[in-house]
Amino acid sequence: MRCAFGPWCTGGPPNNPASYSAWLPGHYLWQREMIRQAYVPTLLDLHIDEKIRPGLAFVVDTSHPQFVDELSDERIASILTRSRGRGGPNRDYFLDCLDHLEEMGVCTKRYQRIKRRLQQQRAVG
Repeated sequence: MRCAFGPWCTGGPPNNPASYSAWLPGHYLWQREMIRQAYVPTLLDLHIDEKIRPGLAFVVDTSHPQFVDELSDERIASILTRSRGRGGPNRDYFLDCLDHLEEMGVCTKRYQRIKRRLQQQRAVG
């Protein structure tokens, strides 16, 4: 059987997404993202610095009971403002993630609208 990762097959990541939990250093990423089983671990070709590299993405499972679709920007901002996870306020997590996405040039207008709402709420509250 041919390995999907080419030279990575010797000591690199496995070619079965479920096996990543044993491969990931300290299991941190897997434990963090798979705690509620709301994602489907998916192997993808990542385009980084004009090269294609294998990578693991956690794709939302739209059939999961926690998946919610079609919320307004106002509702999302409201939920983020009052929600908290193990790592702290969800609002802060969202804003930190958005900052990193913006640094990489990956950001949607919708995320930017939600960010403005969160900043407005902070200024008022």
